[in-house]
Amino acid sequence: MIERFNNSDAHGLLHRALTAQQELLIAGEFPHARTTGEALRALLQEHMAFEEDFVLPLYARVSERRWPLELFTGQHQKLLLLLSRAEQRLLEIERSQPEWRRGVIEVIE
Repeated sequence: MIERFNNSDAHGLLHRALTAQQELLIAGEFPHARTTGEALRALLQEHMAFEEDFVLPLYARVSERRWPLELFTGQHQKLLLLLSRAEQRLLEIERSQPEWRRGVIEVIE
């Protein structure tokens, strides 16, 4: 999978996917938002794997590292946890249609 993942603009691609999902949420397009969220998760996991398999081992060789490696891997875990919580909240929002706008605000925040 790494071969097809163009990592040069990975953060830009992730940002565009997140923005697209947020726009779909604001429009109340939950099935499309969920599909976009699934794609976002896949892209994020692929990018994290690239960083952890290729970038961080190179960074570990640097004698004067600015931050510990655990900072990066910890942030990866934190992002995945936040994404899981947002996905769960999205399912709850879909089930409670009358209050969906407030739920969307919670997910976007």
